[in-house]
Amino acid sequence: MRQLIIKFMRILRAVKIRKGYMKLYSQIGLVNKNGGTLEADWLAKWKVLDESVSLQSFRIFSKYIEADMRIVPLETAAIYIDHCLNSGNYISFLGDKNLFDSIVPEANFPKTILRNMNGFFYDSKYVLLGAMDDAALAALFSTYDSIIVKPAIDSGSGIKVALFRKKSGVFIDKSGLILSKEVLDSQYGSNYIIQECMQQMAFMASFNPSSVNTIRVMTYRSVKDDNVKFCNAVLRIGGKDSDIDNAHAGGKFCGIDQNGVLGKYVCDFLGRKDTIFNGVDFTREKTIPNYDTIKTFSINVASKIPYMRLLALDIMIDASGTPRLIEFNCNNFSYWLFQFTNGCAYGQYTDEVIEYAIKNHHLFPMKAISF
Repeated sequence: MRQLIIKFMRILRAVKIRKGYMKLYSQIGLVNKNGGTLEADWLAKWKVLDESVSLQSFRIFSKYIEADMRIVPLETAAIYIDHCLNSGNYISFLGDKNLFDSIVPEANFPKTILRNMNGFFYDSKYVLLGAMDDAALAALFSTYDSIIVKPAIDSGSGIKVALFRKKSGVFIDKSGLILSKEVLDSQYGSNYIIQECMQQMAFMASFNPSSVNTIRVMTYRSVKDDNVKFCNAVLRIGGKDSDIDNAHAGGKFCGIDQNGVLGKYVCDFLGRKDTIFNGVDFTREKTIPNYDTIKTFSINVASKIPYMRLLALDIMIDASGTPRLIEFNCNNFSYWLFQFTNGCAYGQYTDEVIEYAIKNHHLFPMKAISF
């Protein structure tokens, strides 16, 4: 009976996931019907893992990165792959931003000013503080010109991430909201983190000075040799006057090749292309300085997180040219970021991922997916 219930729940979850991605595909709209042997070959490759796989991912993304057999079907990854590569027992724990400094101290995170963890206040070194009021907050923030407040848990798509700038002795966001203990309680509850706002490298600021523009890197710990591989990367850029670079908040993204050269266009989250964004002409070649440093940094960070074979790292480059990790993501990987702009999400490791998932997907519980 227990096995029947588990099987039924898996079917229900798969239906929910497919329905969500079909909605996304319909929003994207435009498809490239390759026809003939190309679609048949792609289906044959992926049906071994997912007998209900849709052609939509192949048809959509082949308009951007050509008809590559390694194009990852988004719903298949969510149903069969992600939970195989990453341990569901640790995803919630590793998703708490207040724990990032303790998990990967080598990641050069922006300086933490204050943590609220389950209603208790801690400093950057995890020293328990007493009760906080407006006077105590003002003392903590007195040496900073701008600070970032964000939920420690579930801040995907930039939800509730806010930049507060000092003005006339108080911290105000762009809507005019003054930061206070009451605002923190009402807006963020009992789990949030407050960090110093970092100044980014001039090259990165040139794409949009109001947001910290980050490099989203996908890393993969190979099931063949257990070494971390650098798979793919895109540059995420905030919209004009935006504080964040997330695509669901008006930002756009651009592919980055293995040498750090940017692609010739940017996309939004529905795949709509532009060659000019924020006044920047992407048809003119641009290369991220010292890109090999970013790649080495990414591999070093991912190697410190053994429970996750697949990670999405958000990396900024500070004014000195030093890479700093903003956050890492253990699920909801937004494969479309890469497949709209830069190539197949897993790149050359696609076949070994498929092979591993075929053998192991039934052994792991599936977690909820958002779109």
